Amino acid sequence: MQVLAVLQQHVDDSTVLAANRMTSVKGRVARLGQFVAVDRRLRAHFSGLCRSGKTGWALCDEALESPSGGLIFTMTVLALEAQDGDRLESMLAIARAIPDTSSGLLAAFEWAEWHYVAPFARDMLASDDDYARWIAIEAFDAHRVDPGPSLSRLTSDSSAPVRTTALRAAGHLGRKDLLANCLAALDDEDVAVCGQAARSAVMLGDRLGAVDALELLAFDPKIQDCHNLPLLLQVSHTVSGNEVLRRLQASQQSPRQWIEGSAYVGDCAAVQPLVTCMRDPLLARIAGDSFAQITGAEIDNSELVGAAPIGESFGPSDDPDDAYVAMDPDEGLPWPNQSAVQAWWTAAAHQFTPGIRHFMGSAPSWHGLVSTLSFGRQHQRSAAARQLCLMAPGRPLFSTAAPVWRQIRAIEQL
Repeated sequence: MQVLAVLQQHVDDSTVLAANRMTSVKGRVARLGQFVAVDRRLRAHFSGLCRSGKTGWALCDEALESPSGGLIFTMTVLALEAQDGDRLESMLAIARAIPDTSSGLLAAFEWAEWHYVAPFARDMLASDDDYARWIAIEAFDAHRVDPGPSLSRLTSDSSAPVRTTALRAAGHLGRKDLLANCLAALDDEDVAVCGQAARSAVMLGDRLGAVDALELLAFDPKIQDCHNLPLLLQVSHTVSGNEVLRRLQASQQSPRQWIEGSAYVGDCAAVQPLVTCMRDPLLARIAGDSFAQITGAEIDNSELVGAAPIGESFGPSDDPDDAYVAMDPDEGLPWPNQSAVQAWWTAAAHQFTPGIRHFMGSAPSWHGLVSTLSFGRQHQRSAAARQLCLMAPGRPLFSTAAPVWRQIRAIEQL
């Protein structure tokens, strides 16, 4: 009974850890160092379940009465590492039937080492099944492994999700030979394909039609894609970027998009307005975050950090009758001390030059961007990875979602 309790703990804890990791990878707050303990704990839980054999699988199967992304993550990693094709087919079937769990499936294909993933990914890439091809190209992309000549064919696949992912892989892998494929896909009938084609074309070096397409997509109110605007602002010269920001201010009821966008333009002319925004509790943390990305002055520095407003709530409450259920978009970000930040900026403003891009306190440089990959927050790390590719089109995009040991190895090779 004691052994069963330990194994059940492995299932329960790995499910929660996996879910939290998936959230943190896509969030703004976490740093690379915070994934060290998480990934080590996940590895330990998976090792315990692998050694348990059928008993561990039985406990996982019982947990499938309430399937979740975290549980599918755990079971998919176990199936891949055991090279158990039947189990993996079951995970694929569940993720296909319950789309909310597909994030766990994809994250597991990324988390497991490539030598476990490769045999399945290669077989699935040649499948007649759209879903299998989609998962396969997602796996190749996540591991930054080039699938070879088949990638060109997949950019015009009959399945829109496959086309989208293949175009994304072309950009992430630095396949400059597929730039023409990306530009041709700007006219695709599927808007998700168009958006990805534009982003990949920009990453591969196009600075004409793809940038124009990105701008059209970024301002289309019918398109809810958070990936277009950051890349548009990063690839634009500060003059053009500031014009995009002015359009945002004119078209948005909330200044939030302008606040977030100012961090990607990086013009220090935005810093004083950001400091002013810190007086508003609804905007203070995101303004502080953008301030930090431009100036390099982290708000969680003891001199700049403030206290949360007393009595204010920015997410769902415990009241079941409360109709407000939106999550706090800035949860985990530090509260700035507005007066301290103002004093810091007054003293430091002369060190910054208006009209040029600043990232983490200086003009983007190879050394500075690599340093941000090591020590920045997750969204800063993603911005640094994109900037490295924009500086050298054709370079594979650094993955900020891979297991921490794989990320550290990749940083050491930059």
